[in-house]
Amino acid sequence: MFFAPALGGYTRKTVVVMGVKERVFSILGQELAIDPSTLDPEQDIRQQFDTDTLGIVRCASKIEQHFDVDLPISIVETRTLNELLEMVHKVVEERRKARESGV
Repeated sequence: MFFAPALGGYTRKTVVVMGVKERVFSILGQELAIDPSTLDPEQDIRQQFDTDTLGIVRCASKIEQHFDVDLPISIVETRTLNELLEMVHKVVEERRKARESGV
């Protein structure tokens, strides 16, 4: 990893991860009518949001639209926000690398 003074000492990857988390939390807040600051990344998504698989699919669809990515269907099997964030970050990072390489 490299030191990036222009990014406040954070690496590009750290900034991307932080940006993904903020955006995903914002999307969830809007879709589920909740305050994003109250989200607990370790808690079960369905219990925390009082939602079902269809609610998760709706949120996943909004996330896909926002980041211009295709999330795997296994997104509905995620249990915690951390799992969801890891999956979204992985797909966003893969998309970014593909764009940079011209694929």
